[in-house]
Amino acid sequence: MRADEEPLLRRLQEITGVGTLRRHAARGTTRPIVQWRASAVSELRRLVAIFDRYPLRSRKARDYAIWREAVLLLSQPPSRERAERLRRLKAELHAARAYRQQGGEEAGSDAGGPAGPAPVKGRGLEA
Repeated sequence: MRADEEPLLRRLQEITGVGTLRRHAARGTTRPIVQWRASAVSELRRLVAIFDRYPLRSRKARDYAIWREAVLLLSQPPSRERAERLRRLKAELHAARAYRQQGGEEAGSDAGGPAGPAPVKGRGLEA
């Protein structure tokens, strides 16, 4: 996010207890940014529980569904099948982002309708 949105990210980090914030200086034509990063599977599962309870109501809901599946896979023991599914999910996420960047999605369209996708129950992920 833009560096001027750091207070919002800091508050989200404090509320959730997840991740760290990293600042990145402007380079070339880019502006300074702040990233909220979480990489521990336990932290990612916490975010899944939060977003399942409070679903995204935007085009990002589609990205979230793919990311969510990857987090659940990371919680499973390593296997060839898991690795292959993670590779496919990564490609799917990159393809969805490339499609949007090319203008393939109607501006303002919502995945899952006006209210976004319904909360996902079960799997022991409720917050």
